[in-house]
Amino acid sequence: MKKSFHHVSLLVAMLMLVSCSPKTIQQAPPSGGVASISEKDLYHHMSFLASDEMQGRDTGDQSLEIAARYIATELEKLNLTPVGDDSTYFQRYTLEKQAVSLSSSMSVSVDGIETTFEFGKQFVSLPMGGGGGSQAIEGEVVFAGYGIYAPDFGYDSYQGIGAKDKIVVIMGSEPKNEEGNSIFDSTKATSQFAQFPAKMQAAMASGAKAFIFVSAPGDDDERANAQFEQIANFMKKPRFKLPGGPAQGMGGNALAMFAKPELADALLAGTGKTLADIHAELKSQKKPQPLLLENVNAKINVEVEDTEIEVPNVLALLEGSDPVLKNEVVVYTAHFDHVGTNEKGEIFNGADDDGSGTTALLEIAEAYALNNERPKRSVLFLWVSGEEKGLLGSRYYSENPKIAMEQTVANINMDMVGRVRAVDDTSKANEMLCLAKDLFVVGGHQSSELKKLNELAAQEVGINIDYSLNDLNHPQRIYYRSDHYNFARKGVPVLFYTTGLHVDYHKATDTPDKISYTKIKDVASMGYVAGWKVANQEKRIVVDNPLELN
Repeated sequence: MKKSFHHVSLLVAMLMLVSCSPKTIQQAPPSGGVASISEKDLYHHMSFLASDEMQGRDTGDQSLEIAARYIATELEKLNLTPVGDDSTYFQRYTLEKQAVSLSSSMSVSVDGIETTFEFGKQFVSLPMGGGGGSQAIEGEVVFAGYGIYAPDFGYDSYQGIGAKDKIVVIMGSEPKNEEGNSIFDSTKATSQFAQFPAKMQAAMASGAKAFIFVSAPGDDDERANAQFEQIANFMKKPRFKLPGGPAQGMGGNALAMFAKPELADALLAGTGKTLADIHAELKSQKKPQPLLLENVNAKINVEVEDTEIEVPNVLALLEGSDPVLKNEVVVYTAHFDHVGTNEKGEIFNGADDDGSGTTALLEIAEAYALNNERPKRSVLFLWVSGEEKGLLGSRYYSENPKIAMEQTVANINMDMVGRVRAVDDTSKANEMLCLAKDLFVVGGHQSSELKKLNELAAQEVGINIDYSLNDLNHPQRIYYRSDHYNFARKGVPVLFYTTGLHVDYHKATDTPDKISYTKIKDVASMGYVAGWKVANQEKRIVVDNPLELN
């Protein structure tokens, strides 16, 4: 039934694409520019791209192809130059798709007594190092408590347990003081040392050949079960990689797993303690307490299925007016993919992520196309796919640019620019969401001139810039999480606009009815003005602080 509904939905979407009739060029203000950016158009584009019929625009799904065709149709109406493959608006590239089979399993042996667990029910896993086929690991199991490495605080969960070439069990949470705050930063929020990426990095550095993460029981069991289901849904989905590159979310050359507490309890059976007992003992201790396991082994067999798919980026060019400077380009980016559907049939519409950036870029492209004046430099409008799979579309473009990276003056990227926080909203889930007249700007490190031009654009539009997410070492690592990063690592100065994270991030509740079209209009206007200033400079902006990025 789900499959049939999916096909019917796609048919409806295709009919909508054929029949929809957005405003023609003649209906726009003749001067173009900011005046042509309208909430009505933004709403129109969003109503199609983030509709249920579009099934979440997952990379590799037919709905993504329909979204790409929709964008290309709009570009053709604007008479923008196609610079994709064979003079089309599409740049197609190949991805390797890897899925862990439900036949994967794990068996645990304690004092010779063996228990078997099923993939998807008690544990889930990612393949090792992006490899395919059958991946089998067998070995001794060690317990690393919270799995925290914080040498400045004298806290090393791996000291004395001999994790190298072992299978390591790591528990969620971290030690707390009497007030319930982290001993590392004295706040109730999860410290940087207890974040999943930090624990994963510490486990890999220990030399472990596999690591099993388990939510700490007792704190909030309902939340822990929900977290397992969320992570299980994520890990059961296929991973994607560019040929020869690492796959999304891989644990390097170690096998990364996430398990329910019952699996950890089986591993701990010989100690006479449950995971809940150990958590109760450790959470108030300022130093890790090693717990040695004897005669505990595990066998893990992960079956990985490999296929190849072809997916599109969408791009168009506005040629600059200067006979020399037109060979340089300012690139705008937004990703038009999202995460599709889940096993329950829920549709992840991705209205804010990144329907908002996608629609904003459509309006920016229109603003340039309808302007009676062209900037001196060329402008490239680029919608990338595969962002949710590891920034793959922008990675591919950066390695195979239509205009050389050496000629790329700047990149302006928009990702999640359609939500705002009410002044009286004090919820933790929305604490990283900006207010109506604010905008988080990430980037500007490489070029003080680019940063200044962007600040002038913000002033003209009436937006207050918030740089609080702009630290390269921010705990959320925002700088590395969207498509501008693939330009920055090539030495191109970047700006990244976002209104921030919110309670509906990567949930089925990220829907068009929650979008502020006024906000998208303001962000698109600022992006247009900033890009125009950069493209129309007499001299190319200077990179006065180059960054070394991988």
